[in-house]
Amino acid sequence: MRLATPHTENFILLVLAVCGAIADSRYKARGGMKAPKWTALKLAAAFGILLVIIRLHGASEDSIIYLTATFFALGFAGYEAWRWYVRRKNPVPGFKK
Repeated sequence: MRLATPHTENFILLVLAVCGAIADSRYKARGGMKAPKWTALKLAAAFGILLVIIRLHGASEDSIIYLTATFFALGFAGYEAWRWYVRRKNPVPGFKK
């Protein structure tokens, strides 16, 4: 059985999302707005339910593995894009010396 290989676009999205996660951790360390507690869990649950529905409709294991990797890359990149929007909308006030 030949497994499907992920696309280069997924790798690029993951690299950009990791850069966004680093910027987000620095933003929160400087006193920026934190994400709601259940945001990431809700996103993971939505993708999990979608994968279960696709599996129940008869998708092969190969396609489920491929979709899991793709959903992870898109979900992580989408979450970091949302956090980028939050950082731009709520900048950290400058420290007065």
